[in-house]
Amino acid sequence: MPYEEIDHTADWAFRVRGASREDLFAEAAKALYAMGDIRTGEWEEPKTLRLKAEDPEGLLILWLNELLFLLDQERHALREIRIERLTDTELQASGRMAAVRAVGREIKAATYSGLRIAESDGGWSTEIVLDV
Repeated sequence: MPYEEIDHTADWAFRVRGASREDLFAEAAKALYAMGDIRTGEWEEPKTLRLKAEDPEGLLILWLNELLFLLDQERHALREIRIERLTDTELQASGRMAAVRAVGREIKAATYSGLRIAESDGGWSTEIVLDV
């Protein structure tokens, strides 16, 4: 399983893994939606996101918080996610937008709490804490 929920004293947290950094970012997005129990309707128009940050950890948090912004402000989720370009400071991802029908658990933000992206055993992993 690419992600698993882990115990956290005050908020929610999950550990996510990917074969590559691109997989890690895509799986983190899927885990975020799963943690929020996001249910969507029909696929709609394609969307591309381009983000820049100062470091890989900042890029991951920016990515997840951008997805939360789309959920909160536009009531859409990005599905069929493809990470098209990923460097230490830039991300380009695309997918198809889908209208959100229900949110089971509200998530305020992805946080930097204890965040570290690590490469090990031929893959990548991180633990992400969500402010709820």
